[in-house]
Amino acid sequence: MDKNHLRGIILKLQDCLSDNDRQRLHFFLGDTVPRQIRDDQTLNGTLRLMESLFDQDKINERDVTFLINTFNAIQCNDAVKILNEHMKRMQSNWLHKSTQSISPMIPSFIDQVIMDQEDKNSTQTCIIIIKPGQKFGGTSGDDFNDSLLPDFTCHHLSAIGVYAHDDNIESYQFFYSLDNDNQLTIESQIHGNQDSKMITMFEFDKDEKIDSVEGQIINENIVSPNGTNLTISRITGLQFFSTKGRASLSYNGQLGQTFTENFDQYTLGYVTGKATHYINQLQFFWYPTDYKC
Repeated sequence: MDKNHLRGIILKLQDCLSDNDRQRLHFFLGDTVPRQIRDDQTLNGTLRLMESLFDQDKINERDVTFLINTFNAIQCNDAVKILNEHMKRMQSNWLHKSTQSISPMIPSFIDQVIMDQEDKNSTQTCIIIIKPGQKFGGTSGDDFNDSLLPDFTCHHLSAIGVYAHDDNIESYQFFYSLDNDNQLTIESQIHGNQDSKMITMFEFDKDEKIDSVEGQIINENIVSPNGTNLTISRITGLQFFSTKGRASLSYNGQLGQTFTENFDQYTLGYVTGKATHYINQLQFFWYPTDYKC
């Protein structure tokens, strides 16, 4: 998708925003953008706000979920409609391309994973349509991708370990299993401080999947060694909800901006993100509910 196309959509959105809409938008994103941008509620200020969201990778030409959720929250329905139509066109384009050829790259809205499932007489090729979720958090930290763990195929997240250090900032470890596999699960590394100690572990049953996630984002202002003011994001308070109505325990640390994610007819597959001595960013990838690995 042409990068200029999304910028054209954002310019079109400006025609939908009244002065009151701009005030609500800047107020709602007050913890996300610098104060001087938040306080400038002119057209120029709103465009600078959008540019800040690009810089933080909150939005990009392949993912505008953050912006849709924002306009939903401030009840700007015309903007939501325009962005939803944009997303539908993108999804349609990706699906069309994926039926033309299978590639190892991961599109932002539809991903196809090819796996060979062998039986006694034949080998069948199965295509899973994976839905990537929104990127929650910031852009700093080292990348991790749990789907690249050794022996990972179509495993799904089935247990969560919560770790904490002396600073009470938690780190997380994720455990993955297969539907019909009673062997040991695949363990991710500890995402965050490697010297942390486990404080709680929650396992879901074999016959349940995770269908919703909730957490919090804390934005902290720090000064870099060269004197530049930076905003660093970290993820806290993760909680997972299952198809049986159960919920993992939430580590109640410092409160931040709450986020939730779920998709109809999808359950959680795996997690990617960025981490340093805590988790800076998370992105969840979802499998169709009726898929059996």
